[in-house]
Amino acid sequence: MTSGYPSTPSLFPGETVLFHVSTDAPQIRIELYRQGATLALQGRSPWFPGRRSPDLAPWEDWSRSFHGHAFPIPEGFPPGVYIAMFIEGDAQGNDLPTQRIDRGTADGRDSKALFVLRNPKPGRGERLLYKLPFFTYCAYNAAGTPSGSLYTGPRRKVTFHRPGNGTGATPWDANVVDVYDLASPRQTFAHWDEKLVRWLEERGYPVDYATDLDVHRNDGDFLSAYRLLLSVGHDEYWSAPMRANVESFIARGGNVAFFSGNVCWWRVTVEDGGTAISVDKEVHTGHTVAFDHWYRTLPENALTGVSYRNAGGQWNGRRPSGGGYTVRRSSSWVFNGTGLADGAVFGEPLAVVGYECDGAAFTLGRSGVPEPTGEDGTPLDFVIVATASVAGWEGAEIGALAAATMGYYERGGLVFTAATTDWPRALAQGDSTVAQITRNVLERLLAHHA
Repeated sequence: MTSGYPSTPSLFPGETVLFHVSTDAPQIRIELYRQGATLALQGRSPWFPGRRSPDLAPWEDWSRSFHGHAFPIPEGFPPGVYIAMFIEGDAQGNDLPTQRIDRGTADGRDSKALFVLRNPKPGRGERLLYKLPFFTYCAYNAAGTPSGSLYTGPRRKVTFHRPGNGTGATPWDANVVDVYDLASPRQTFAHWDEKLVRWLEERGYPVDYATDLDVHRNDGDFLSAYRLLLSVGHDEYWSAPMRANVESFIARGGNVAFFSGNVCWWRVTVEDGGTAISVDKEVHTGHTVAFDHWYRTLPENALTGVSYRNAGGQWNGRRPSGGGYTVRRSSSWVFNGTGLADGAVFGEPLAVVGYECDGAAFTLGRSGVPEPTGEDGTPLDFVIVATASVAGWEGAEIGALAAATMGYYERGGLVFTAATTDWPRALAQGDSTVAQITRNVLERLLAHHA
């Protein structure tokens, strides 16, 4: 058995990454694949001696146990998302036939690690930036002794320096399978991000990549080089600097597309010199709610237009009400080229809504068109273009208007939210309407100037 992780979640071409690895094999080597339309081999290391090392607690720095192997990244490597695959070998330098590793997928449950190779020269205002939800994957990652995450561990702190953080590896809730996609567990790169990354790269979109930690730091105000920021899949954990940097990006004319759900639900603190996150989820004497819910002090609606707490919900199995969106404003640019009319439903066969989704508080006007009330922090100019009832869902807000809420608003930049985690899954599985809306959003936001 082999597991490992990179010394940093992101770096630039020409820099060196250490892969900290533990293995039962006599030797290991590292193969690097760039995730584009397919996984493409970029390079491999020489053989390194294998060494079995003990796992540590999820909040400890595993470099104290796992030996590091240097891999200098050539200047010519293209920026992108990289999957490191740890290949087991015998004493003579032959691949071990007993190792089962699928080189065709980024699924991190078998001897893999992920890092981002940043673009040092992204240009000015012509590209889109895909932000990987690194903090969320760290939060769910169950690696450690005792097995722990920000859900199950005895402490509410996890280190980046342990296997599985970039890929998501085996999350603590991996036993709760996604009935709409059995190939990989939720809370992983392979389950959500890989799908949209493939779709973007197949179509030649000008995309660069970064992690939550990069956005948290925003060194050199690198965000200002981009026209559009993407949030995809399950993007639950945000630090205060990360959120402030994104809101500043929007205020200065940057655009954001949230093809994601359960966004900005928990506030995390980056600790240990940028190598760990912590969160306070406990109920303390003197207050009756978890301390680090964003909505308690600064509702996430002000950023995304929606919230998991208000008319949103989650459902682990098959959706009880179909999982499709009902069109509310067919005249919006969002629906260009779809042929949809008001009242039409899209995304239902593939259950695009869920497994977790977000919503806004709204009322229905005389014409039956939903309008935000603003009582939950949603901007009053948030344009609701589609809704999906989540009445009866697990964890959903109770009420006749409980609904996932798709829409957009403008605050310097233009902000769109699909309000559902499973948008990239439905896109990858061939929903033509989801694909057309995705193209519309990218086209509009890449062209939008404040």
